Amino acid sequence: MIKPLQQQLLHLTFKEIRRDRNGESTNHHILHSVVNSFVEVEKYKKKQQLKLYQEIFEEKFLEETGQYYKQEAAKLLQEYNCSQYMEKVLARLGEETIRSRKFLHPSSYPTVTNEFQQRMVADHMKFLHSECRDKVREESTEDLARMYELLRPVTNGLGIMVQELELHIKETGLAAISNLKRENIPAQFVESIQAVHKRFLEMIKNTLGNDQVFTKALDKVQ
Repeated sequence: MIKPLQQQLLHLTFKEIRRDRNGESTNHHILHSVVNSFVEVEKYKKKQQLKLYQEIFEEKFLEETGQYYKQEAAKLLQEYNCSQYMEKVLARLGEETIRSRKFLHPSSYPTVTNEFQQRMVADHMKFLHSECRDKVREESTEDLARMYELLRPVTNGLGIMVQELELHIKETGLAAISNLKRENIPAQFVESIQAVHKRFLEMIKNTLGNDQVFTKALDKVQ
């Protein structure tokens, strides 16, 4: 019964979801019912109960989602700087997560999140990485926390961030010991290194999720 109507159903469903993404009024109950119908229609089967849902709805929904966020990323990058872009992307991710829980089958949650991350983060990783050095040197904790949250799930996302932090720790440590006074230099040296270590350890704990990739970078510098 659904297959003859699938094109019309998909068109109307995607149109309403786009409206919801744009902040326009939509009927969430009807949207959920329509999407759920793709699941319910084959629930009687013992195997592959989600085949119809995945082949007719989910595949095309992911394409629609990817296209929407590809356009959204391009728009945001034109309008905002890096800090603002990251803030907007995280807000959008939160909205899309809630939307997935409202309308989709649980099996779709990770695939939708991954599609979002690919279009909004992975596709623009070069831009985010290019901003990494300044954010690390400024020790802009809010920006670094956002950058970490966005880059962590993406393949090879954190590599540049780790390198930049390691370099910044080295430079900070060298600067700290370059101003030592002549009296009791060994004690001053130890105190200076310990102060640098404590400072960046706190940053890693409070800003970078206490992630081992950063603690290893800190230990490597000592």
